[in-house]
Amino acid sequence: MITWTNPAEEVRADAFDTTYTLAIKAAERVSEKWYGSVAVGDLVGRLMDTFLDEDEGQDRAVRLAQAHALDPVAALGALVRRAETLAKELDFEARERAVYGQYTYQEIDVWKLLEAGYLLPLLEQGKQPANKRDYKNPDSVSYSDKADLNIAFSRLDTASRAELTKLYRFPRRCRTNAKQLAFAVKMLTHHMNNL
Repeated sequence: MITWTNPAEEVRADAFDTTYTLAIKAAERVSEKWYGSVAVGDLVGRLMDTFLDEDEGQDRAVRLAQAHALDPVAALGALVRRAETLAKELDFEARERAVYGQYTYQEIDVWKLLEAGYLLPLLEQGKQPANKRDYKNPDSVSYSDKADLNIAFSRLDTASRAELTKLYRFPRRCRTNAKQLAFAVKMLTHHMNNL
């Protein structure tokens, strides 16, 4: 059986393989400089996005592969410079999310804040229960976390507020429904993420 292949498609496929390999190497080099704020995977994704545009990006990938065949060090250096620019953008986006409060709380974070007593009056906060967690130290929890918890709690419906209040304000007096409590924490997490 004869299969017809398009030589241009084969060149592009080889060019993308070469480009992807170079992108990984460039991202690894650059992420070492940006340790903790830029991940290799994110950087590789951003680099490859520039080559996945319509025809222009594909031509860029072919030109990079040809340059790599002639001078591998220069081709990698060019991609490293592009990766550094993209790393600055990624770092800026991460800092902007942190500054403007676009933090994503997970349900476990909310449970820990609740267990640490941050819905209780100020003098009792951080003293519930005696497990070893960072949330036990009131000074280790930021004011924004406490504020987000309290604002989100005020936005809950009455039943969810009552369920959380029963459990964390009067833990020995009443029993709570596990499903209602899980739903209340889920809604509290949702409200904390949408402030």
